[in-house]
Amino acid sequence: MTLKHHAKHAAILGTNYIQHKTPDTTCFAPPRRDVCVSRRTTKRRANPKGTHTMKTTPKPPRLGQTTATAPQNATVTLSLSKNRYGTPQPQVDFFLPRGSSHRETSAMLYTFAASLELRTPTSERWIVQTERLEEANHGRVYLELSKGDHAEAMRGMALLNAVLPR
Repeated sequence: MTLKHHAKHAAILGTNYIQHKTPDTTCFAPPRRDVCVSRRTTKRRANPKGTHTMKTTPKPPRLGQTTATAPQNATVTLSLSKNRYGTPQPQVDFFLPRGSSHRETSAMLYTFAASLELRTPTSERWIVQTERLEEANHGRVYLELSKGDHAEAMRGMALLNAVLPR
């Protein structure tokens, strides 16, 4: 590509993909290395109309603004329960106000779980899990402990308590 070739690109940058030819290239604006095709090295041809088409994914239509339930409106309970194998399981139960949708419940659970994941020290090996329960407005976030001992359970409870919405 010559300097003259790129100067021609600069002249047509503001237009819609105009085809231009130089002695050794067929090119479509804007200047991108992957759209300039040398006649000497490749036999790539333009589409029938002579312009470069570009596929883009359309933006989804906005259907409206959704507001999530504020954590202050939810009843939050921190507890140390036992899983089905009898090992300790730190958990937080969320009860959203009546009329809350399952999507609002899921959003709150995922938000809380994400903040737990981000604040978990790298040395810990537990798994953060979410569970929506039968009622649309009830769910929980719990830790599956790797060792299941009392010390790990207390570290998990301390982390849950630190991340709880105030």
